[in-house]
Amino acid sequence: MKKNPTIIDVAQQAGVSPSTVSRVFDPSWNGRIREETRRIVLQTANQLGYHGSNALARGLFTQRSGIIAFVIGKSVSDFYIDIVKKFLPLLQERGKQVLIFEIDPVVGVENILTQVHRYRTDAIIIASSATSSEIINPFFSTNIPIIIFNRYIPDSNFSAVYCDVTAATAQAADYLMAQGHKTFGIFNGSATIAKEIERVEGFAAQVNKRGGSILWTQECDFSYTAGHETALATLSEQPWPDAIFCTSDIIALGVMDVIRKKFHKSIPQDISVIGFDNIPASAFDAYDLTTISYPFERMIPCTVDLVERILSSPSTHVERVFDMELIKRGSVAPKYELPQV
Repeated sequence: MKKNPTIIDVAQQAGVSPSTVSRVFDPSWNGRIREETRRIVLQTANQLGYHGSNALARGLFTQRSGIIAFVIGKSVSDFYIDIVKKFLPLLQERGKQVLIFEIDPVVGVENILTQVHRYRTDAIIIASSATSSEIINPFFSTNIPIIIFNRYIPDSNFSAVYCDVTAATAQAADYLMAQGHKTFGIFNGSATIAKEIERVEGFAAQVNKRGGSILWTQECDFSYTAGHETALATLSEQPWPDAIFCTSDIIALGVMDVIRKKFHKSIPQDISVIGFDNIPASAFDAYDLTTISYPFERMIPCTVDLVERILSSPSTHVERVFDMELIKRGSVAPKYELPQV
C-alpha cells in the first residue's frame, strides 16, 4: 500500500521548512507568505497528493478543534437559514468548520451542550431565535466562549453583535404617524421570544408617546400561512386600524394577501402595512413592502472577526451595536393629503 505523503515530504521536495508548509495550508496565514513560496509548496503538494495536515492531529497540538457551534431556534423561518448560509463561507475561509444545532423540545439544550463539549467546540454563536431564558440559561455554565448574534443579553458575560431595535421600531412608528396614521394593529411572533417583545414594545411605546393608539396585538407563528390565517380571523372581528405593523416580513406577506384578496382592500390606499427583516420577497413587485433592514453585510463579518478575537483572548467581552435602516417602499401612503408647506 502506498504511503500517504507527509508535511516532511512536501517540505524536503519544495526546499522549505515544515512550518512554512503548515502555514501555506493555514487560512490564517493568507496574504502573509510570499506568493512564489506559496506557489511552489502548493505545486509540490499537488504532485505528491498531500492535502494539508490532519485537522484532528493539529488540534491536539493547538488545543483547538477549529469547530464553531451555531445554535438556532426551532421555530424560525428561512430568514435565519439564510443567515447561517452567509456565515459558513466566511468561517470556512478562516479554517473553521461549523456544527449547526437546532433547539427543540426533542433535542434539548443539555443534549446540545453535551455534543458541544464532545466535539471540543472552540466557540458558540447563538442566534437571537434561540435566546429565550429557558434556552440560554444552561449556557452560563460552560467555559466555551459565546457570542450572541442579533441580540443583547443584559448582565451576561457573553459577547454580542446586535442592532438598536428600539430605535428602529420608533423610527417606523414616527414614519407612519408622519403620514397621518393614528391607530395601529400589530401582528407578532411568539411573545416568549425576546426579540419579538423588543419589537412590539419599541413600536407601541413610540406610538403611545406621540399620542397614537394600538387597537390590538395578535400573536402568530413565523410563517406566511400563520400571517394569512391570523389576519383573516382578526380583521373579521376587530376594528380596522389606519396601519398594521408586522414584526416579521413573512407574516406581513400573508397579512397583505388577506387584505387584498379576502377583504378586497387596497394597500396602501385603504390601509398601510410595514414589516421587519427585509427578506428578499418583501421587495417583489407583488408586495413592495416597507420594512426594517438589518445591516448583515457588516454584522456577519464583524461576528466572524469577533470569533477570532475571543479565541485569542477567551476572557474578552465585546459588544458591537449597529443601526438599522427603514426601507421605504409602496406599502405605506399618507392617511390623508398632507397640507402644502
